[in-house]
Amino acid sequence: MPCLPNHGSSHGYRVVVNRWYLVKRGMEWWVQSRTLLPMDGSAAPVSF
Repeated sequence: MPCLPNHGSSHGYRVVVNRWYLVKRGMEWWVQSRTLLPMDGSAAPVSF
């Protein structure tokens, strides 16, 4: 098998902001929706 340099050896991380929208049904909380924004330096996640 040929050796492919720089393939499959990198490990990266992704940092995101989660906002959960919950609703209460009876005595339980349910997830209505979730917003996922990457922390890439833009203004939207920072003002979240």
